[in-house]
Amino acid sequence: MNTFTKGNKTLLIYLLPTVVLCLYFLVVSFSAPLHDFSNSYFSARLLHDGIAPETVIFDIHAFNTYIWELGYTDELVDFYVNSPFTLAAFYPLAYIENPYVAKLIFNGISILLFLIGLYLLAKKTVKNSQWLLLIIPILFYVPIRNNIVFGQSYFMILFLVVAGYYFLERQKRYGTALLLGFAALLKFFPAFYGIPLAFQKRWKTILLCIGATLLLVLLGISITGYTLWASYFTDILPHTFLSKTTIDYRYNYQSLEVFSKLLFVEDAYYNPNVWIDNERVHHIFMWIVKALVIGSAVGISFRKKNNISTLLAIWVMALFLIQSRTVTYTLILLVIPLFVAFSSAIKTKYKLMLLGVTLLICNFPFHKLGGMPLVIQFSRLWLVILLSISLYVSIGGKLYIKHVLIVFLLMSPLYYNSLKSKTPEISQYALSEKKHFMIYDFYNEEGKLAYKALGRNGEETIATDFSVTSFDTEAVTIKDHQLYIDNRMITKTISLKKKPVLVNNSRVYFLTDHHSRRGAFTLKYIDISSLDH
Repeated sequence: MNTFTKGNKTLLIYLLPTVVLCLYFLVVSFSAPLHDFSNSYFSARLLHDGIAPETVIFDIHAFNTYIWELGYTDELVDFYVNSPFTLAAFYPLAYIENPYVAKLIFNGISILLFLIGLYLLAKKTVKNSQWLLLIIPILFYVPIRNNIVFGQSYFMILFLVVAGYYFLERQKRYGTALLLGFAALLKFFPAFYGIPLAFQKRWKTILLCIGATLLLVLLGISITGYTLWASYFTDILPHTFLSKTTIDYRYNYQSLEVFSKLLFVEDAYYNPNVWIDNERVHHIFMWIVKALVIGSAVGISFRKKNNISTLLAIWVMALFLIQSRTVTYTLILLVIPLFVAFSSAIKTKYKLMLLGVTLLICNFPFHKLGGMPLVIQFSRLWLVILLSISLYVSIGGKLYIKHVLIVFLLMSPLYYNSLKSKTPEISQYALSEKKHFMIYDFYNEEGKLAYKALGRNGEETIATDFSVTSFDTEAVTIKDHQLYIDNRMITKTISLKKKPVLVNNSRVYFLTDHHSRRGAFTLKYIDISSLDH
C-alpha cells in the first residue's frame, strides 16, 4: 500500500478536488428526491415483494401506483425501455427498506468506482498532462452533481469501460469480458464500445465478451425470472423500435434525431409547428447523418487501429452523435475522448479550445433556452458536434468518403420501409394541446367525458365539455395493437392502444402512445363517419 501511494502520489493529490466534490454531493443526495434511482431501486424491490415485475414496470401508471402505495408519493418514474438486468444489478440494494439509505450506499460505491476509473484513465492516457485531474470538478461539475443527486449509473459505466480496456492491455481477457459485458447489460449502449476490439482483430476477446454477457444474462434470469426477459426481448423492445416510441419531441434530449423530428415530423399534439411536414425528409436526413458519423469513425479506426485508447475515444464520440437522446449525466463519458486527445501531440491553443467547449457542454444551463428558436435550443448539440470534429482532427482524422458511402449502402435496408408512403392517420386528439405527462384513463362522469392524467402535480382528474349519452366498452376490441369494430380494422398504426370505447355510437375513444414514449398515453378518437371516406 505504501509503495502504491508513493508511486502514485501526484495522481492521488490531483484527484483530491474530485473526491471533495463527490463527497459534498453524496451528503446532498441523501436529502434530495430519489430521482432516477427510483426506477432501478423500486423495480428490483418488486421482486422482494413477490410481484412479477413484467406486470408492473412497463405500465407507467401501475409502476407509479406501486411506489406511491409504499409512501413515496412525490416520485414520478418511468422505467422506459431499461434493461431487465437493472433489476438483477440492484437486487441486493432492494434488501434495504429505506430507499434513501440504499441510494446513499449506491452513490458511495459509484463514487469509489468513478475515482478508480479516473485514476486508470489518467495513468494510461495523460502521463504528461495529469494536471487535467485537478480541473475535473470544474469541467464536469454538472454531470458529477447529477450522477450523484439523481442516483444514476454512469460513474459505474465509466469505470466498467475504462477498467475493461485496462485489463485488455494487460492481457487479462476474462476481466475485460466480464466488465464490458456487465456494462452492456446495464445500459446497452456500451456494447458499441466493444467495436475497437474488432478493428484490432481481437476475436477471442470478442467471443469471451459474448460468453460473459450470456453468463450474466443467466445470472439475471436466475434472479428476476425468465418471463421478464422473454417479455422484454420478444415484445417490449421490438415493438418499441417498430412503433418509434424510443423518444418523443423533447428538446432536452439534444440529439440530431430529435432535432430532425422537430423540423420534419408534424404532430398536432406533440409538435404542431414544423418547418417542413415530411417524415421522409427526416428519415433521409438521419440516414445521411448516421452514414457520415459511422463511416468517418470506421475510416479513422482503420488508420488508428494500433492505438486502442484512440479507437475507444472515436466510438465514444460517434455514439454521442447518433444516439437518440443524451442527458447531462451521460456527459461524464466525455472524459474518455478528452483525455485521449490530450495524449496526442496537438497545439496548446487546440487543447484550450477543447477544454472551453467541454466546459460549456457540461455546465451551461441549456434548459433555460426553451421557447427560443429551435436552432438556439439545440446549442449543446452544436457544441458536441464541434467537440467531435475537433477531437477527430486532433487525432489525425479526416472525412473518409469511401467508408461513408459503404455505410450508407449497408444501412439502406433499415430505411427502405421508412421511405414508403404511409396511410393517412384518421384519428384525432381529444385535447388541443399537451398539458400532461400522460393520460392513463377516461370515463363517463355524469354525462360528461372525463379523464385521469399524470403530471408533475401527481394524479389529476379533469372533466371535459364533451357530452356523453352512451359509453360502450364492449363494441371495440384490440388485436395485434390494432382496433377492430364489427371485425373491421379501423387503425393502421403499430402504437400501443388501451381501453377503446364507442361513445355516443359515433366516436371511438382510446388511449395511445403514438409519437410519444412507450406507454406515455394520450387520448384520441376516431369519428365512425370518417371510416367510410
